[in-house]
Amino acid sequence: MLLHAQREAELEAARAIKARRISDCITRLNNHFYRSWEAVMSFKQNWERNHRIDLSFRKEFGPIKENYKELIELTDDQKAVQGNITASMNQVDEADRIVAEAARDVEAGKIEEVLATHPAKMARLKQIFRTCMSHEITIFAQHEKDVADSSHARQAELRHQIGIYAILAVLFSILFSAAIAAFVVKRITSRIGIVNDNAFRLGADQPLHPPMKGNDEIAQLDNMFHRMAEEIQETARMKEDMVNMLTHDLRTPLTSIQGCFTMLDEGMLGTLNDRGESMIKLADRNSLRMMNLINDLLDVQKIKSGMMTIEAEDVELSTVFKEVRLNFEDWMKEHDLKMEVEETDLTVKADQEKLSRVLYNLVGNAFKFSPKGATIKMSAKQVGAVAHVSVVDQGRGIPKEAQRTIFERFQQVKNDGESKGGSGLGLAICQMIVELHGGKIWVESEPGKGSTFTFTLPISGRIT
Repeated sequence: MLLHAQREAELEAARAIKARRISDCITRLNNHFYRSWEAVMSFKQNWERNHRIDLSFRKEFGPIKENYKELIELTDDQKAVQGNITASMNQVDEADRIVAEAARDVEAGKIEEVLATHPAKMARLKQIFRTCMSHEITIFAQHEKDVADSSHARQAELRHQIGIYAILAVLFSILFSAAIAAFVVKRITSRIGIVNDNAFRLGADQPLHPPMKGNDEIAQLDNMFHRMAEEIQETARMKEDMVNMLTHDLRTPLTSIQGCFTMLDEGMLGTLNDRGESMIKLADRNSLRMMNLINDLLDVQKIKSGMMTIEAEDVELSTVFKEVRLNFEDWMKEHDLKMEVEETDLTVKADQEKLSRVLYNLVGNAFKFSPKGATIKMSAKQVGAVAHVSVVDQGRGIPKEAQRTIFERFQQVKNDGESKGGSGLGLAICQMIVELHGGKIWVESEPGKGSTFTFTLPISGRIT
């Protein structure tokens, strides 16, 4: 009985779906008719304004005829309705012939004849479109009335029957569902857990679980994930190979070029005039800048691939501060800048060469973005078991929105729409080196009030 009621309900639902398809078909027909009528109405105005005949609306007749064919199929059990559809189709054929005749006249260059007969043809097209749309409304109303009259009472009866039978079916389905729920849930959750674990493994650069077997959605998702992981790994390998190739192929000739510049600058290849010496110094600075960029790219690649190691030892921060200050002595004199170094007796556990590089990058940025006469400060203080090392400048500051991305590769802060040059890798390298030491780095800044870059290193002990 339940199956019979369900079949009856399915029939009623099919009739409702059929009514919806007819409604949608009629809506599409009306849209095509309206667009065609708008084009017909603007036919003469387009010629008067632009001297252009636009008959592109002819393409609407194809979809109109297709929709009529669909209506005939949907109303095959209603001969009276099909009579209206046939009458409308004949009207559309006439409209198509009128437009086709106008198109042939336009192609033959009979523009004046087309414009002369335009009022009469437009009146006929208007009558055809109104007639067709009236027929469509009649079809829709008649069909909807038939569905409503024939199915309302029957659907109420079927709902009552299905309600009774459903109660019995629910009781049985509860028992059956309880029997298979544990198995299904366990199987699904375990398979989803494998996909989730694969995501973590991919992020940690660990081998993935073997691909799942089967054609279900989870297996398809897992197989797609494996293909994506392979593509990501292949892209990473290609990227690494390309960086290695470019840096090696650029580094070798640059070394030779820098050697030539050094020989020219020292007069080993003859005496240069003032302009020649100036050009040599400019070329030497730019080649050095390119060499630094190549070295930065190599360092980033080494860190990302795990090839850069930290040789930690006890390092006196005061010694590193003095070395950094000494490296910037000429720069400070040339650009009228000052540096203050606070005395400290802290000793940290770090790789001295890489620590110097971090400070060199931070101080170099501070000088680069500070105005003449500004003072750069280096300091360190102990906070718990770590040392906070800070570099403070008097530059224009960093906007808050830029502070979130400033440590990413190839990111630079622009002042007045201009950057200060550089590769955009310095701060990224600083962050990577600090993190290799187990520390962290951050910036505190407000526009117009300078910036403070701070990073942490593990304390080794105090100098006594």
